[in-house]
Amino acid sequence: ERLKLANNLSQVSPHCYILVLLVTSILKDLDWFSPTTLQKVTFAALLHDMALTDDAFAVKLQRVSELGFQSNLKNESDFIIQNHPIKAAEFVSFWSSCPPDVDKLILQHHERFDGQGFPNKLNFLTIFPLAGIMIIAEDIVYQTFLNNELDPIEYLKSHETYYNRGELKKIYTSILNTLQEVKLNSKNS
Repeated sequence: ERLKLANNLSQVSPHCYILVLLVTSILKDLDWFSPTTLQKVTFAALLHDMALTDDAFAVKLQRVSELGFQSNLKNESDFIIQNHPIKAAEFVSFWSSCPPDVDKLILQHHERFDGQGFPNKLNFLTIFPLAGIMIIAEDIVYQTFLNNELDPIEYLKSHETYYNRGELKKIYTSILNTLQEVKLNSKNS
């Protein structure tokens, strides 16, 4: 089983690389940018979907557009999608070279601030703050993959009530600032 998961590393989808760039930019804006934290989120962003094949990833994108990241376990593909955070987290937890907390970040990357995510139905009160960064960043990446005309800033602003909660408010504000800076810098280039 571990060998099968490791073989999927060669199939890392482009959204993982975009996620790394966005998450590391957010860390800089939050002043959480230490070598250890950078290493944790980079590992997690690159490895979070390693338990998915390309076909399962395609089904996951379809489910994201239909269900808003929730899986109803209608068939085997849904079961694989629902359990991929657990499998990937288990894999990295046995990897001695992997930084601490990467398994926790991977396990929580499909949790939702309203408690409707998976696999553990955590909410904004119980989500690990670094995982909160990944969750919002991945939402933005997925939404722009699904609709390439979507303005990530407008998407984030339209979901302010959902994301801007509790201890995660600072993360929401930072992500919004990061996206606005990127947009400003691209206009000035």
